[in-house]
Amino acid sequence: THSAFEQLDERSVKVTGSKFVPDSIYKVKLEGASFVGYRSTCMFGVRDAIMIGQIDDLLEEVRGRARQRFNDVSEDDYHLDFHVYGKNAVMRDLEPLKDAEPHEIGILIDVVAVEQELANAITMYVRGALQHASYPGIITTAGKEGRVPPEVLDNAVRTMTVLNKAAAEAMMRVGVNACVDVTGFGLLGHLRVMLDGSDVAARLELGKVPVLEGARELLEKGIAPGGTHRNLDSVAEVVRWHPDLDEETRLLLCDAQTSGGLLISVAPERLDELIRELKAGDVQTTAVIGGIVDKSSLGGARVEVLP
Repeated sequence: THSAFEQLDERSVKVTGSKFVPDSIYKVKLEGASFVGYRSTCMFGVRDAIMIGQIDDLLEEVRGRARQRFNDVSEDDYHLDFHVYGKNAVMRDLEPLKDAEPHEIGILIDVVAVEQELANAITMYVRGALQHASYPGIITTAGKEGRVPPEVLDNAVRTMTVLNKAAAEAMMRVGVNACVDVTGFGLLGHLRVMLDGSDVAARLELGKVPVLEGARELLEKGIAPGGTHRNLDSVAEVVRWHPDLDEETRLLLCDAQTSGGLLISVAPERLDELIRELKAGDVQTTAVIGGIVDKSSLGGARVEVLP
């Protein structure tokens, strides 16, 4: 080339005559670096307050599930990391605002592996696991702690794995007003979501709400996930509780579910037909737990819970 270098002083060099010469092959120059593997990434946003509140535990659970899924791969052959933007992605353990509660976060899944195909496969699996992440409830939380009888846990698992296909078909035949599957926000949280888009309220009767065997006994022992407590706090301003209902009962109706069944709103004149169709479809549990009422009758509350 025609480049010339002239030293001006002890710290400065003047370069003249240089020019850019394009190459047919694109290259990136890295200094002080070495090849460690093939990278695959995926990023998405989360605004679910319950998920955000337990994101650290959830990410560790998914990390463990990935280890089990790829148990035929040495842990030395890949590295899985999560960067939670809006929480501590930049500073990590040095983050000074550890108690800040963001209303939304961005999660970057970062996988480096010995092969590109392996990195892609792990990223895709972890992305799916997070998209369909479950919220631990009372019984499953006790199961993780080894504090629940096997028959109680088995019954909960059987209930959670029942498909909603038959119930959905029954609703389509009869015609209903609304339906929601009860999951992370608990029964009252999802009921609130149903009511938010209307000008009505609801009245529930605790004695008619189906409860899994062993759930209340575990609550009385102080076993309840953090998401359930946050659910209860989130409905405090919209639920009017009967004074005879204790803290355990209130937590029970706010318990974060993995798959807690369907909450259906149906016109009174179609109720009997819906129940018949559900039973004909072998839906095991059908319960009328309350009704829709005029919002003005509750004095500003959206839900009233009676014994």
